[in-house]
Amino acid sequence: MHPGEATTRTFAPLLERPADGEKSPPRGAPPLVRLRWVIAAIIVGLAAFSALRLWFVEGLLRPATIDGPSMAPLLLPAHFAVTCGDCGFRFACDAEHPPPAGQAVCPNCGYAGNDLAGAKARPEDRVLIDRWQLIWRSAGRGEIVAARLPAGELVVKRVAALPGERLAIREGDLHANEKLIRKTPAEWRLVRVLVHDNDYQPRTSAGLPPRWTGGRDSRWRADGAGFVIAENQAAGDIDWLAYQHWPGTGNPLVPRAEPTPICDLDGFNQGQTNRQLQPVHDVQLTCRLKVGGEGSLALAAVDRGRRLVVQIDPAGRRLTAVAGEVQLAARDLASDLFRYPVELEFGLCDQQVLLTIDRRTLLCVPYDRFASSGTFQSPLEIGTRGLGLELTQLKVWRDIHYLPPSGLAEPWQAASALGSSQFALLGDNPPVSIDSRQWQPAGVPARSILGRVYRPFWASGD
Repeated sequence: MHPGEATTRTFAPLLERPADGEKSPPRGAPPLVRLRWVIAAIIVGLAAFSALRLWFVEGLLRPATIDGPSMAPLLLPAHFAVTCGDCGFRFACDAEHPPPAGQAVCPNCGYAGNDLAGAKARPEDRVLIDRWQLIWRSAGRGEIVAARLPAGELVVKRVAALPGERLAIREGDLHANEKLIRKTPAEWRLVRVLVHDNDYQPRTSAGLPPRWTGGRDSRWRADGAGFVIAENQAAGDIDWLAYQHWPGTGNPLVPRAEPTPICDLDGFNQGQTNRQLQPVHDVQLTCRLKVGGEGSLALAAVDRGRRLVVQIDPAGRRLTAVAGEVQLAARDLASDLFRYPVELEFGLCDQQVLLTIDRRTLLCVPYDRFASSGTFQSPLEIGTRGLGLELTQLKVWRDIHYLPPSGLAEPWQAASALGSSQFALLGDNPPVSIDSRQWQPAGVPARSILGRVYRPFWASGD
């Protein structure tokens, strides 16, 4: 990240006393005259406050831009904006470290023929550094901040650990003082990585199987880019629609459509792929859901062979969640939950089962993680017993998967706890980010944190 040209900061003048010959409104002045004076004072006061407030924001007059891939795909350095030649999905690819063969692999469908020859790199993202909020308080976990390192380098990272905490990474999750750091649904949305968008289907490659499939006698059927199943009054067992993941690596020795576990693959680091991909168990689905009829809705996710299932009975206003034979939750619901089409989010995150409807959290309950069974299963399923369902905007996501400095699957722990005024900062792009995992010392003093970082609303997206 680097600033542009330096500029001179100015302040709007404050309201001053009347000059010689001028008079304040007399005590008995007409109401209209006094109102004009009040309005003028308010305008000048607001102008002065606005000037003061903007003085605490870097990047307005002198541009501040992203100069590395550590926060991709949220904040991007110079990059190629690629549109897949097969499914039409758009993704960003690092321009500084492009794929060795000049062919970008689509992370959505696995098509490996996206030629970058002659492609023009897009400029790095512009950001704002707001120092105002951190004058009155300390940086909070999960916030994106800019910091000045002892060597003078300006970096942008996310706060991962707070003063006094000892950071650790185990199976892709963050721990502080031996305690798992669990994200809320809102925090998860900030760092989740899109794995597959069903709205973008391969168009030029023939013979590829669907990513979402029903069982042998399933009544699910494709409807455009979505799926529908009719209401069934005589329903017996749950009719499941299951997701099958594809590798997406572009490796010619691996069949493109072979079912495989979801890994920490992404479309940005295609020039730095000399590492072993790690399986990711924290996966989620989102969709637009329309419900009709009577019956129950079922959602399932798998963590190391352990199946976690949530069932919703709209008529009975009841929700239950189980992990194997263990009941995790049972609670009542609002009667009008599916009166209109809803946005549904469901899955696993930081050893929690999450379920939201229209961004309202219905379930956020922890579960115990068992050792892997070694049995490959569909990671996500959605099913019905009797209800009619219409699914659109169907997407699969994974949680951010943190890596130790070695990039392997081994557990890692910081050498010591942070000091009383130190923070640990990590990038959102763990395979390539240089951060508190490698820095010596690992902790960044509070005085070195300049402010919160935002992408301005006027910045154009890819």
